Order: sequence, then C-alpha cells, then structure tokens
Amino acid sequence: MRVYLVRHDEAVDRVPGMPDAARYLSARGRGSFRGMARRFREAGALPTRIFTSPLVRAVQTAEILSEALQYDGEVAVAPQLAPGFDVDGLNAVLDAFPGEAEIAFVGHEPDLGDILARLLSLPRGYAMRK
Repeated sequence: MRVYLVRHDEAVDRVPGMPDAARYLSARGRGSFRGMARRFREAGALPTRIFTSPLVRAVQTAEILSEALQYDGEVAVAPQLAPGFDVDGLNAVLDAFPGEAEIAFVGHEPDLGDILARLLSLPRGYAMRK
C-alpha cells in the first residue's frame, strides 16, 4: 500500500469571529496547490481513495488534488483527520478500507509531520525541523 500525506496549502489569516474550522485557502494557497497537484500527477500518483480533514481548507485542498488527478471517486471527509489526529486515527481509516493500493490523506501540521516521523521511526517533531 502507498500512502500520501498531503498538508493543506496556505489558508486565510485568523480573524475574530471566524472559527478556525471555517478558514479557507487563500488565493495564493489555491494557486500554489494547483501547481503541486500537477506535479503530483506527473509523478504518477494515482490514489484509489482520497480522505480529508473536515476543515474547509483541507477539503478545498483535497478537491483541487482530485481535479488535478482526474480522480473519479468521492473525496471522503474523515473526522479522524481533524487537527490532533495521530497514527491511531490514520489506522482507523486504513482499517475501514483494506486492500486499497494508494490512499491520499489531506490534513494538517504538526499532525502529518508527527505521523511521518513515527512511520519512519524518527524522533517526534523531526519532519518539522527540516
């Protein structure tokens, strides 16, 4: 199985009255991620499933990824991928879909970096220092 960990791109700044979950991708973030998604496609990535955190900026990132990859499945919102998720949350999603060849997870930092470090047996926070 191949797992892709994808961090959402740049979101609008925090403003009073806007819940963090409602923050959406900035224009710069949308443009930047479109380029990243094209490179992802050119590298041959073909996820059979795309899961995303329920936060707006992650959902938007997953939708851009889906479009660039011409993904014909549904982008699935997985509450387990909300900020604060960990390897156990990742495994819970993976366990629900056994036999998938390639899965993309769209989420947040520092969670993705911590998961990557754990999967690679690196010290916690290692991925964020590089």
